[in-house]
Amino acid sequence: MLISEFLQEYWLHDSSITGWNWAASDRLVLELEVNINLADDTKDTDDFRQLILIFDGCTLIDELNEGFNGFSSGDAGILDATEVKESTSSTARQGIKLAMDYDNYDGKNEKFVLITIFADEFSVIDPKRQMSFP
Repeated sequence: MLISEFLQEYWLHDSSITGWNWAASDRLVLELEVNINLADDTKDTDDFRQLILIFDGCTLIDELNEGFNGFSSGDAGILDATEVKESTSSTARQGIKLAMDYDNYDGKNEKFVLITIFADEFSVIDPKRQMSFP
């Protein structure tokens, strides 16, 4: 699945990153809680869904150059998510830029985080749909 296709299907604004794991030196796994109905004004109900995003062969760029290396606790509310390309080449790696409010739950370490993640492969696991996208 392309990141652009993922962003069209899932509205990430006001979603939360509830888990963050460097599974290997170049694999990032994010657990998200997404409100599927948030972008659809015709539905009255919330449909919170847990998603898992897997970035293989990834590079993480700390856009604010603050030494960001992930979250050890707390969560991050996604303010904006946009697709980016590593270069203008047709073979450029796809990526996602995430603007987030990070809360460590201690009342002291709330901060704005801006990162870009480029990946060779991107996968989504949506347990309610019982499928993943290679």
